[in-house]
Amino acid sequence: MRNALAIFLLLCMFGYHFGYQMAYFSLHYQNEKSWSDKIYGNLVLGQTPEVLDIPISMPYMPDQSGFSESNSTFEKDGRVYRIIQQRYHQDTLQIVYVPDSGKESLKNLLADWFQAQDDRSNPTPGISVPHPDFKPYIPHETELPIAAPCSSLGAASPVYTALLPSDQGRSLLSPPPEAV
Repeated sequence: MRNALAIFLLLCMFGYHFGYQMAYFSLHYQNEKSWSDKIYGNLVLGQTPEVLDIPISMPYMPDQSGFSESNSTFEKDGRVYRIIQQRYHQDTLQIVYVPDSGKESLKNLLADWFQAQDDRSNPTPGISVPHPDFKPYIPHETELPIAAPCSSLGAASPVYTALLPSDQGRSLLSPPPEAV
């Protein structure tokens, strides 16, 4: 009897502390699955798509005559959008996107939930309860810069100085040592 009660209390504690992560993963999975079914099943989206042209030069990338299906998200001006088609044509990446209201509502729902948890941890105004500054774990898609200007990297950049060999007593501007 005690073991069953201990397991029940452990499950309750687990659900209380990790319930938001379980809810996030299940709602995120449902949203991704519905978008995948819509995009790859060629279903009508019910929204008017918009086109965004991103100038980018990729060496040896052939021009594509038609759009190919794509399923990824991006954020623009605080709103979440879903890329449904893309193509590379004449040094321009063209993407067709629609608003992703499901992901945006999930993002707002979690932000409200975290705010409510923070308000609950400090119920008395004027009295601050010390608690660790911790940010809850929410996985994000990896965001890569679309194009980085090459002029921003100079010789004094830490990227270049980390790649250069160590000094070893020689100046980088001096000629190499002569063979003996």
